[in-house]
Amino acid sequence: MSTKATCACGAGKKVDPKTCSVSQVRKCHGDVEKHPCGTKAQTPAKNEWTTHPAKYEALLKRMASVAKKNGYVLNPDKARVEKVLGLMAENLVETGKPYCPCKQSEPIDLKKDVRCPCPTWKQEIAKDGHCFCRLFYRVRAAGKAGRSGARKG
Repeated sequence: MSTKATCACGAGKKVDPKTCSVSQVRKCHGDVEKHPCGTKAQTPAKNEWTTHPAKYEALLKRMASVAKKNGYVLNPDKARVEKVLGLMAENLVETGKPYCPCKQSEPIDLKKDVRCPCPTWKQEIAKDGHCFCRLFYRVRAAGKAGRSGARKG
């Protein structure tokens, strides 16, 4: 049985600390340690973008496999990959699906927002050498990303 607390970012709603959206926590409070629903009790993250390291690691393996299967690679900028997949891990925990954090509404709109890889990823890579999120790259374009760094944000 979990203890429910009033969540300041949930407009006074009672929330279960296990299901509180950490991305929403950071947006409202900046620091998950200060969140009133008890989010601080969750396992520390491997990166600053998620409190769900197992989901992050699973997404990292899955997306690397998707990239390889399609003849692409993940962005060599590790910080960019951690951000995109870390936020995606939060979306996965919140919704059960890997919604793209780069193309999402706030809050997530399950009818409108897209899951990764998005429907246009291959067209984006063909045109720009990488997808919109700069997660997936053409092999040749990945070397350029590693030298010049991927877009931050």
